[in-house]
Amino acid sequence: MHVNELFDKIGITSTTIKSGKLKDAGSPFRKPNDDDKKYFQDMIDDVYDQFVSTVAEERKLDKALVKKYADGRVFTGRRAYELKLIDTLGTYQDAIKIAAGLAEIYGTPRVIKERKKERISDLIFGEVRNELTQLKNELLDQPIVQYRYHLPQ
Repeated sequence: MHVNELFDKIGITSTTIKSGKLKDAGSPFRKPNDDDKKYFQDMIDDVYDQFVSTVAEERKLDKALVKKYADGRVFTGRRAYELKLIDTLGTYQDAIKIAAGLAEIYGTPRVIKERKKERISDLIFGEVRNELTQLKNELLDQPIVQYRYHLPQ
């Protein structure tokens, strides 16, 4: 269902003003026409060809062989290794060791993780916010008596 079908049911209309015939391609406010479909299919075909070509070149595989398997399926690590789509099987720690070796890092590599940038308000009010959140949670966890009025049906 497209949004326009829902809008039609509830009496809402939309107007599109554009400067080219494909400027609103993919819009949820109308069904795709033949030009839209061709445009997106051509784009997908080009992206697919770029992907297959890159995999074939980088993995030193025949492009026809890569196309045989590049159909959207998911492979287990073992199967991808058998097909020469990956170099090795391993864990997260193995990947760190391999990356460290490639970067010529000797000894135990340190993993540096990006920290979330804090807003100035979090720095100033963060502790107060944490205490208020904790207080709210404690209050809501207390047993309470509720009176409810049910309207007759």
